[in-house]
Amino acid sequence: MVNPCSYRWALLLWFGLHTKIGWAQKGCFSYNYQFSPAPTSSLTAEDVLECQRKCRESAGCEHFMYWKSSGMCFVVSAGTNLVRAAVEGSVTGPKVCKEPFDPVCEATPDFGF
Repeated sequence: MVNPCSYRWALLLWFGLHTKIGWAQKGCFSYNYQFSPAPTSSLTAEDVLECQRKCRESAGCEHFMYWKSSGMCFVVSAGTNLVRAAVEGSVTGPKVCKEPFDPVCEATPDFGF
């Protein structure tokens, strides 16, 4: 049986070698994306984990968006779309990261993969 995650790795590897896009996803965070329509109210946070905590503590918040350069933290309600940011430096994610991640899809490919 073919591992379905191997196709994902192959696609990501090809895409990474043939494009110059500076994005990544690690765990439940996405980098260099933003929400549309843009959130209107903002808070400040020291880091992305504090922004995620502020989202958990805010009524109606489902996702957050954190800008590393300014420390701006946006709490985002349901019904918004995640789109590519025109400027790098944002981190987005849900109010709670679901654990555990699929260990098969988190495995690093090697010669035996």
